[in-house]
Amino acid sequence: MSVEPWEMGWSAVEALGTALGFLISFVLLLLVLRQLKSDRTTRELDHERRRKEGTFACWQDMQESALGARRLLTRKYGRDEMTEQEARELRSKATTPGEDRDEYAEILYSLREYLNRLERLAVAVEMEVYDIDVVDTVGNTSVRRAWERNRAYVKLVRQDSPGGRQYDALERLHDRLNSRHLERQAAISGGASRPMGRGRKQDGAR
Repeated sequence: MSVEPWEMGWSAVEALGTALGFLISFVLLLLVLRQLKSDRTTRELDHERRRKEGTFACWQDMQESALGARRLLTRKYGRDEMTEQEARELRSKATTPGEDRDEYAEILYSLREYLNRLERLAVAVEMEVYDIDVVDTVGNTSVRRAWERNRAYVKLVRQDSPGGRQYDALERLHDRLNSRHLERQAAISGGASRPMGRGRKQDGAR
């Protein structure tokens, strides 16, 4: 059975049309996937931007709200770390009838409120609701000092409470921020020493 030339030509056209159809479908699929990837990237970037903005806004609000508490604590205990004796005295005088009970009760309330705010911030950072890089940038020193100045009080609270893990997230946040602080200090020290080393080699070469 012979095949007419026109039939062969038509078959070739059909094959070419099918191939072009597959090619067009493939190109369209690539374009759709690229658009989906672009949309996803845009959403992720937008989410990250809003997360950073939210972290910064939270930090500003917390600092403003806790300003009175921090001033009261600094006025009473200075900028040094609270001792264990001072922590015990604070809790005792805040709950024992006496002429200075109201003063110590106000200080104790301010301290608890400040630490609780920092603890909530630390929990939000661990849950990645807030951004650790923003907290590191705007609040590294403040968080580290707040923990270090008041850890004697936290230790006392933990001793008197079942489980003894109050302000656990805050302690972990302090450790993370302190680690970053030490890394930066080491980088600065290393960067400062390297040019001096090169200078000595150059002097020796001359």
